[in-house]
Amino acid sequence: MPAFEYLGVTLQPSLAVTKHLDKAATKCARATHAIPNIHLLSLDAAVRLFNIMIRPIAAYALRSLWQEMTAANFRQLDRVKSTYLKKALRISKYSSNTKVHLLTNTEHLCVEIRRMHNLPETPAYRQRMEEITDKEDSVELSFFTCPAMQQTTWRRANNTRRHLTTRYAMHGFHFTICDARCWEPSEQCRCRLCGEPAGRYHLMNCPNNSQSLTQLTAQ
Repeated sequence: MPAFEYLGVTLQPSLAVTKHLDKAATKCARATHAIPNIHLLSLDAAVRLFNIMIRPIAAYALRSLWQEMTAANFRQLDRVKSTYLKKALRISKYSSNTKVHLLTNTEHLCVEIRRMHNLPETPAYRQRMEEITDKEDSVELSFFTCPAMQQTTWRRANNTRRHLTTRYAMHGFHFTICDARCWEPSEQCRCRLCGEPAGRYHLMNCPNNSQSLTQLTAQ
């Protein structure tokens, strides 16, 4: 028997919830697309809008399906919120979900839903929490001292330069100064401006850099 929908819930003979979450994610993407200029909202407003418009769609019927969810399903659910936040931050969809949540100081969606509905901590949920913790522990320490983590002006409404701060936090515009034009820094990367080793956030500390982020990214 193929999957079928009943009262907005996509049911599968195996009791898997993957197809239900796929459909919910599609609905969430459409709702997100309907919000005009989300990147010009203040971050607080964007998060509140997510809680009002998007989260109820993603959370629909999960109290009944929670026990059947796998760790992969929890990852699937969490992508709904991280994708939304990336649009608000004007960063690539390929950016680190872990850094997105650290940058915005927000919980992963599965954590929010479990807390809101007082749902049990299943083995799959614990596995997902371990994954999140491991990824947070692997974030380089320099990320926590980048401008986006130290300043709050980029969070305000109508900030047309928000993407410069948030994208710097994600990748440091490393490719603009790396002599090999790498996107991901390595021990072999050298700064083409000063010749020194170039880590992810070397650009702002390079003694030979006289250009702003706007000028560098326009090249």
